[in-house]
Amino acid sequence: MNTQGSYASSDATIRPISVEKGISELMYDNIPVGVVICDSKGRIIRMNQRNCEIFGVQNPKLVYGFSLFDDEMISTTHREQMRLNDDYTYTYELDTSYLNTRGKSTFQGKKQLLCRFRKIYDENRVHKGYVLVNVDMTSSQQDLRNEAISLSRQLQLIHAAANMMSWRYDVLSGRLFVNYSNAPTEFLNKTDVLKQLTLSEFVRNLHPDDHPIFMEKFASVIRRHTDVLEMELRYNFHENNENYIWASMAGIVSEVDKDNKVLLLLGSTRIIEPQKRMEAELREAKEKAEASDRLKTTFIEQTNHEIRTPLNAIVGYADVLTSCHDVLDEKSKQELVEGIHQNSDKMLTMVNSILYLSQLNTGTLQKEVRECSLHDLCNSLYHKFIPYSSVEVELKMDANGNDSLVLHTDSKLLTIILSNLMDNAFKFTKKGSVTLSYKKVEKGVEFCVSDTGPGLPSMGTHVFDLFSKGDRFIPGMGLGLPLCHGLVQFLGGSISCESQEGVGAKFIFVLPEIS
Repeated sequence: MNTQGSYASSDATIRPISVEKGISELMYDNIPVGVVICDSKGRIIRMNQRNCEIFGVQNPKLVYGFSLFDDEMISTTHREQMRLNDDYTYTYELDTSYLNTRGKSTFQGKKQLLCRFRKIYDENRVHKGYVLVNVDMTSSQQDLRNEAISLSRQLQLIHAAANMMSWRYDVLSGRLFVNYSNAPTEFLNKTDVLKQLTLSEFVRNLHPDDHPIFMEKFASVIRRHTDVLEMELRYNFHENNENYIWASMAGIVSEVDKDNKVLLLLGSTRIIEPQKRMEAELREAKEKAEASDRLKTTFIEQTNHEIRTPLNAIVGYADVLTSCHDVLDEKSKQELVEGIHQNSDKMLTMVNSILYLSQLNTGTLQKEVRECSLHDLCNSLYHKFIPYSSVEVELKMDANGNDSLVLHTDSKLLTIILSNLMDNAFKFTKKGSVTLSYKKVEKGVEFCVSDTGPGLPSMGTHVFDLFSKGDRFIPGMGLGLPLCHGLVQFLGGSISCESQEGVGAKFIFVLPEIS
């Protein structure tokens, strides 16, 4: 409010309105907004106590006679509208520093005022003056600013606690502005905290499988089919095509134009790579648990048959031997005893296989490493399996000129591996030969058990799966090959199978020197 100009005119003497002191006077002075009464020329003739407080005026008589239409603090546009309109509301910033120089105001600084200027008419529609109501919005606006700052800080703390990165997309400029300040350092370095991208640059860093999903959801928001963007995607934050990180992206429509077209999207992105890894681990654990349950069921079914068969044979042979002992000749007795031995060996082999597989799975199997003469070990196996051979199936052994070859390994486990492979070979081979061979190679010693049986063309890598059998009519639980595979790996080696239908199968494994 400007005090420059005359405080009295030549054609009129300005006097404050004389009102009898009473309730109306008290109400006028104590109204919580500033009230200024002006004559028909806009000159101040009265103001209440609240208005004096707003403007810091100690003696209102010093400003009586000043015209509001001369107040340079009010813009020319507002003053013109005040002259033309019966009722006009506006806001402006009050700066009373110039009043202080004249000693007319104690207020220092600036205030934000909301003003309503209204013409007053008598009953005959004769213009008598003006009433100006001043509302100090400074504290309200400051409270709003403080609240906005507080909310902004709280939001920043929430984003920081949740490792959420904020972003906004300006539709008109086509620019995506991202703040990486809250990104976990495990996945992102913060050398480039603020980043600007075009939409095509952003999409280029997405995992190829996520391109169509993102574009579909993004287009749905831009077309106002929905106001919410929400999805999980894999993004290449380091611009390295081999390092995609799972992130959760959420956004909303923040601004639209008069035609309801989207102008601005606001949102946040949170890295969820640890959660995705945990989900994958849980899925894997669930699949393993389900596979374990299936294996248990299969094991019970297989064991029920495979144990009962040799056990029934043993009991039967023993019953015949006991009840008919006096009438049987020595040859018959020997055949019965041999039958008991063979079926006992089958049961023992099966039980041992189960125990070794259990120890492999639980990690309790121990190595007993010592120097092993391969000639002695293989020669012992050769004599063990001679009884399995026949006129139609020949047993062969080939040391490849390495009769003196030794290997530091667990000879007991090596014997189990070769025994299982040879037992399998004889089980399936009806004509031809079974051959055991070994030779020195760069990585250690290569062993080979080959046969001329029907081969395993349809099983592929599943030949080493637990309970897998090439022929369900051949006795056995399908434990031998999985046990061989586990023991070879336990001894630090590798095993493979070469097979051709009608030609035979060849199992090759290499064991290294164990120090």
